[in-house]
Amino acid sequence: MMKTNKQLKAGALALLAGLYSAAAFSASYDGVATATIVAPITLTAGADMSFGSISAGTAASTVNVSSGNLVAVTVGDAVVTDDAGAALTFALTAALDASYSISIADGVLGDGGTNTMTVSNFVSSGNLVTDGGDGSSATGTGTGNPETVTVSADLAVAANQPAGDYSTANGNGTPIVITADYQ
Repeated sequence: MMKTNKQLKAGALALLAGLYSAAAFSASYDGVATATIVAPITLTAGADMSFGSISAGTAASTVNVSSGNLVAVTVGDAVVTDDAGAALTFALTAALDASYSISIADGVLGDGGTNTMTVSNFVSSGNLVTDGGDGSSATGTGTGNPETVTVSADLAVAANQPAGDYSTANGNGTPIVITADYQ
């Protein structure tokens, strides 16, 4: 019996020694995780784009409104009869130092019936936003404050374009869609 008690004590000591030695060689670490949630990008409307009043010619024409609000015929024989135009403006606010992209999709000015004209080839002041006519995009870096973006564009006027009041807001028009996303 004494031998059994000694064996039990020796076994218990060996088990305890094993537990302590395993604990002596293990380690743990409490990892830390963080995240920063940035404010969403906001776009706030400014001035609507206007190409003024145009008299269509006998040839297809391109009319441009500049970032300085000047309207001019760049191709064709249309005549600008009222050059009181306006470039499109909007305010963009993106988080400080956050990269973003902007794209502008072509718009269609309709007369509410069947006649349309396409507005495309967008360029912003400072070349922040560019468009090759297909809604391509450019990138920028947020300042954390509203930044005014001024956008010029071309209007495609068909030969003998029918007279009317054309707008992207008319039933057969489509808006100029501006999209901004963080990258």
